[in-house]
Amino acid sequence: MVLLLRTSYRDLLIQSDFSEPAFNLFSDPVNLQRQLLGKLSHYGLQLRDIRWDQGTGTLGDLNLFCNLSAFAVTLRIRLERVEILCSDLTPRNEQGVNGIALDVLSLLETAELGMSFKTHLMAASFHGVLENSSVSLSKAGPSKDFIDQFVTQPPKDLGPHVGNGVVYYFGPQEHRLSAAVTFDLSVRIPDGLYVRLQAAWDGQSVHAQDLPAVFGNYLRVVYADFGLEWKR
Repeated sequence: MVLLLRTSYRDLLIQSDFSEPAFNLFSDPVNLQRQLLGKLSHYGLQLRDIRWDQGTGTLGDLNLFCNLSAFAVTLRIRLERVEILCSDLTPRNEQGVNGIALDVLSLLETAELGMSFKTHLMAASFHGVLENSSVSLSKAGPSKDFIDQFVTQPPKDLGPHVGNGVVYYFGPQEHRLSAAVTFDLSVRIPDGLYVRLQAAWDGQSVHAQDLPAVFGNYLRVVYADFGLEWKR
């Protein structure tokens, strides 16, 4: 039986590592700021939303930070990578979040800025409920029942057993370098299920404009393999 998972809370992380440190990109910070503002202003980005963040003061922590609050997105361009985090991904802002990510990554790949990517990592976390009323096999609830099918019996002498979590790690497949799937009990939703899906792709084989379709297909395959159907 396919279980229907309706999600209530979602977040998304996109991390794209450069093929080499972006010293040339950072050598002209004014141009980088101008290009970003021009590309992201129609998402609401203003000068007050952009700053240089020194972090701990090391080169690895130095980043150009942008806050796109209308889409719950923060962007950090570091010497080694780009980090795009959406802390509250919803059906209403999903298209805009994808657009921000594609515009930033595509901008960095232009001939003028000249960056190339070694890897693209995408990670999505979901909190949701299993809606099938007939799915719950015990009083423990459908989420616990769902997770329990993937784990062995716990030790009996360590106290009352209140739940399980499980993580699967997967190796390379075609252009995907690695992947991980996590199931746990949600701390945000009573009897809810927490799902985290993560995967990394070869940046030379998977281009920025392909990421939404590639990651979307990965999500569909994972849900199908674990007998879930995702309902927003």
